Amino acid sequence: MPEELLYSHDIETAVLGAAIIDPGIIIELPVNAEHFYIRRHGMIWDALTRRRTDGALVRLVVPIGPGEDLAQAEKQLTDFTRQVMPLLDQYIPN
Repeated sequence: MPEELLYSHDIETAVLGAAIIDPGIIIELPVNAEHFYIRRHGMIWDALTRRRTDGALVRLVVPIGPGEDLAQAEKQLTDFTRQVMPLLDQYIPN
């Protein structure tokens, strides 16, 4: 017999509402985004607890002025990307 999923919309929204009203309870609750049945609720939990959403976008650009070398700009962007990627790992989900 397949295991039945236990789910309550009321409980999920109550947990989120409590965390919004009193962020201090977040530390006390052994909850992570995967515990929510509704994906959007998990994303809200991540936004509250990790200050991120899966919809985040990181765009790296380098300005190129008149007469500046495109190859040099690409090298600067590549070098910067290599430096910043290890730092972004803690904020961007796998």
